[in-house]
Amino acid sequence: MSPSASYLQDFLEDTAFERYVLERALPLVAPDASSTSGTYHVADDRMEIALAVHDTIGMTLDQAVERLGIRPLVLGAAWKVVDLLLEHALPADGHQPRDGRRWRIDEKIRHAALGHGRAMPLSTDTDVWPRLMSAYVALEQVRHSLVHRRATLGPAGEIVGVDRNGVPLVPLRPAEQEDFCRAVQRAVNALTSGAMNARGRNALLWHLDRIGNVTGLASAGAYEPQDRVPRIELRLDLAQDVDWPKIKAKLSKSFGSEVDIVLVTATGDRLFAHLEDAPDEEARLDLGDPPPWVIRLTDK
Repeated sequence: MSPSASYLQDFLEDTAFERYVLERALPLVAPDASSTSGTYHVADDRMEIALAVHDTIGMTLDQAVERLGIRPLVLGAAWKVVDLLLEHALPADGHQPRDGRRWRIDEKIRHAALGHGRAMPLSTDTDVWPRLMSAYVALEQVRHSLVHRRATLGPAGEIVGVDRNGVPLVPLRPAEQEDFCRAVQRAVNALTSGAMNARGRNALLWHLDRIGNVTGLASAGAYEPQDRVPRIELRLDLAQDVDWPKIKAKLSKSFGSEVDIVLVTATGDRLFAHLEDAPDEEARLDLGDPPPWVIRLTDK
């Protein structure tokens, strides 16, 4: 059993409350976001689209969070998730607390600044792990200020903490607070699944890029993820090579950079894929040996 697998359940139990707060207050997908579905008939270049729109009566979730003033509490919960992750990830990487029993925060901060810790698949990614650890380190004093009631809130919702000498820190804007929280949620998603696909990795890096003023690290070049990803059925004739560049250009122009596709063949076979993972050249799709970017669905 890998180190990450051996401690994953303990980590999830240790962070159950904090993760619940994050999911309820700052979900990765807004509950009132619209969704798009449709069918694209490749042979005759014909598209059928359906749009579902959701309406909210009363305050939206964002408005409720703003009204209650709980965004700083959610930030503290996100920081604690990373803090508890390190308590498992550091021993998995061969590190132990000085007293042999309990980790001090300053010890975890020191290790995080050095990039220590084993938390698959995060810690093997040379873009993701340093940025996540840098955010944890950079927000230490903000978190301490919140816990010890030494932080103040600015008129726009920015958090102004103080350092160890009582000197005000650079204000942490609401958008930066939320990006850190969502980065932590996406990191936990990667931990629980044991893998990061291209889309999940990009989304995680995008949130970490958005707090570059906090971490001091250069952008990883991620693009903005979509709130709700369109799901399009792609009716294909597999008797010939599929013109993936043409399909990608058409669907991306209509629906954005991220599209879920369900490949439906004349025989009723159904396969799932992320459009952005499709090849950039014409290629035949072999149902007997589908490429790794394609998942066969059980229903026909």
